Amino acid sequence: MDTPSFNTKVECPLCGSVNEFETIRVGAYVETGRDTDFCPIGVKWRFEEYRGYNPLVFFVATCPKCYYSREFNDAFKGWKSDSTFKTYRLKRIKTLHLEELAQDNAIIKRLGQSIDLDKSPNESAIAKLLLTIRDETLNERPSNLDLGRFYLRIAWVMRQLDANGPPQRSSAVEPFSAIDQKFEVWAEGLASWTTYRDELFGELNRSLADGDRKAGSEQSKIESSYAEIKEQLLAYEEKCRSLGDELTGIIKSHRAIAVGPAVGRPEAPFGGKGSLYEFLTDLKRDWSETPLDEREALNRAVEGYQKALEAGKEVSAGNLQIQVCYLIAELSRRAGEFAKAREFFNSVIKVGQEYVREHQADKSRTALARKILDLAAEQTQAAKEAAAGVTT
Repeated sequence: MDTPSFNTKVECPLCGSVNEFETIRVGAYVETGRDTDFCPIGVKWRFEEYRGYNPLVFFVATCPKCYYSREFNDAFKGWKSDSTFKTYRLKRIKTLHLEELAQDNAIIKRLGQSIDLDKSPNESAIAKLLLTIRDETLNERPSNLDLGRFYLRIAWVMRQLDANGPPQRSSAVEPFSAIDQKFEVWAEGLASWTTYRDELFGELNRSLADGDRKAGSEQSKIESSYAEIKEQLLAYEEKCRSLGDELTGIIKSHRAIAVGPAVGRPEAPFGGKGSLYEFLTDLKRDWSETPLDEREALNRAVEGYQKALEAGKEVSAGNLQIQVCYLIAELSRRAGEFAKAREFFNSVIKVGQEYVREHQADKSRTALARKILDLAAEQTQAAKEAAAGVTT
């Protein structure tokens, strides 16, 4: 292999410009493994000039003229032969995308202009993925499955950026250690509440079901009051979680201002801001779907996968259903949503075992399901330990 890549010409469906996109050759890099959410780990390039690049830099094709972005796969390369795309999607996407692009301070423009693959390749990969999400949402019926996939990949890139080591801050960061500790306790308390809430509701449901057999008007009043209180509690819980996310953003913004510039390895400026985080924070003010960190990206991914699963049409029965259930569970575990993690790990085990039994004669067909079942068993225990406050 003389070169790690070759160029592929594709005409932009929106502005008509013909662009050359870099296509990575098979074997240009190797992975030493995969994380429990399938994130590639230990990526080693065979070419020195690509060292440090996340392969997801090349996952999205972005038109340098109008910033239209789409997953760089065969479907995009052959879009001219895709009658469904041309008939039902292209006109709407083209109109909405170009209308937004023409606006001052447009999200699409800010993301597109931030891309610099030479200076900030991995940060640019996040910008390209966000552009892909932005364009996907312009569809009349966006693919929730794809939105989940794109947010998950943003989380992966953010994880790699964090793994490269945080900048060494000045002593101004020390006062935040107490804030971090208190906030962590608060988050753990909320996670514990959701775990015990499910157990409490389960016991009450069983008790009330027994009460039904004894009948009586008083029992009906109790059930009605319980249903009302339960609904309000769940609504307050969701509001509390949402406010917690907003508080996280406020703390991070305050930290960035109070601590000041990094000492040692400074954060690289990005998109006209002091860092990627500052760029994303500014973007989030106008586009709430912008994740500021890995955890927020994971939560967005879970939301996409869960909507796709509930809709039914995007997730077919079998391996895809098992994989989507597993990802909802594992990403929820990583984000601290332990009750949801346990719920979906149980679904993975139930659906996966049924699928393996049904196709037990075909080992190749059930290989992925069996692998995911093993992962689900391991991560179920990890979720239980994390919910109990045990460090894993």
